[in-house]
Amino acid sequence: TTRELGGTRGVAVVGAVFSSVYGPKLVELLGGLPIPTAALDAARESVQAAAVVAERAPEGAQQLVLDAAVASFIDGLQAGSRVVAVATLLGAVVAAIYLPARPAAAPETDQVIDRT
Repeated sequence: TTRELGGTRGVAVVGAVFSSVYGPKLVELLGGLPIPTAALDAARESVQAAAVVAERAPEGAQQLVLDAAVASFIDGLQAGSRVVAVATLLGAVVAAIYLPARPAAAPETDQVIDRT
């Protein structure tokens, strides 16, 4: 249960971080283009929507929209990956501190025990 809840919450957190970077970055990169507000709002929601907006954009702007979507996606992915890296590092530190130590292995001896 803990693993399932942790995975679900982790996906939600990484998705939120991604979205908080992707949308604003895309708007920043496309700010100077004559894209209708409704189309820009749709493109902010997903990369697939940005691809549809690019298909419908004038021929000269199509590649600019696609490039902006890719750059925004990469920025969001990097931010999400950083969050995962920090969470993994913190988890490793907590595990190293709080998990019980394992007993040391018994030393090997050269003595032969006679049981007769």
